[in-house]
Amino acid sequence: MNYSCGQCGADDCKLWRPASVFADAVELTCWECLEAKGHQIKLHDEYSSDQIYTPEIESTNYVPACPDLNGNWWGYTSVPQWWVEWWNTLPDKKSYCTLCRGTKKLEEFKCCFCDGTGERDYVRPEREV
Repeated sequence: MNYSCGQCGADDCKLWRPASVFADAVELTCWECLEAKGHQIKLHDEYSSDQIYTPEIESTNYVPACPDLNGNWWGYTSVPQWWVEWWNTLPDKKSYCTLCRGTKKLEEFKCCFCDGTGERDYVRPEREV
């Protein structure tokens, strides 16, 4: 199973799938590609949902892409809690650091992966000897 965005190739981040498409035809989509279509994602707002549906843009309803152990996808209301937790712990966007998830800090200290930048592709400067 390939867990990557069908448009830009993003992986290791939250991905969504069309709710009504069968496993052999599923194309996953990342946050940035959904926003590029015009969808507004409000995943962390008080009244947010992990489903994305904007009928003015397209008729597709997107749900979190949670794989099952057989190479298919869990139905939206059938996902076991441990898969929900797995999906929730993924970085929201492909550009986010995979440790601090773009918060730019890991608790009160700078993240050891991104040095507090929050960027996924941060290149640590070489130290002077």
